[in-house]
Amino acid sequence: MKKLIEDFKKARLALIQALDSFPKEKREEVLFGEWTLKDLVAHLSGWNIAGAKAVRSLKQDKVPPWAGKISEFNKLNVRKRKNWSWEKTYQELLKASKEFIEEYESLPEELWEKRYWPKKDYTPKKILMIELKHYRETHLPQILKFKQKSQSSQS
Repeated sequence: MKKLIEDFKKARLALIQALDSFPKEKREEVLFGEWTLKDLVAHLSGWNIAGAKAVRSLKQDKVPPWAGKISEFNKLNVRKRKNWSWEKTYQELLKASKEFIEEYESLPEELWEKRYWPKKDYTPKKILMIELKHYRETHLPQILKFKQKSQSSQS
């Protein structure tokens, strides 16, 4: 499990580096489907916050709240942060992703495969794998692709 946490830390660092070098003037421009970069960051924060809460609940032998439909959860988290500044949204992601990692680092090994919800097939291990893929294979490539396209159009 330590390797999975380390992989997530590396993906988080790569994402943060990509965010830090993203053109400031483009951060609130719709570039990713319906989303701006700030919306994408808000969406990631929402999932990290929910993931950390879920792990805390499991440690206390409680059932965490169910996020509901993914699309609705995403819309809610983006809408909640819509009027926030870039800096506030970005700082929340840094804090939320750090807390997400800390919760996983302190998770007893015997809970890694325990289901969060009785009728759902989600465990801490599965959620961490989903979030790792979310960072590394979905959003990081989107950001890097835009940056590359932006840099080549400036040349």
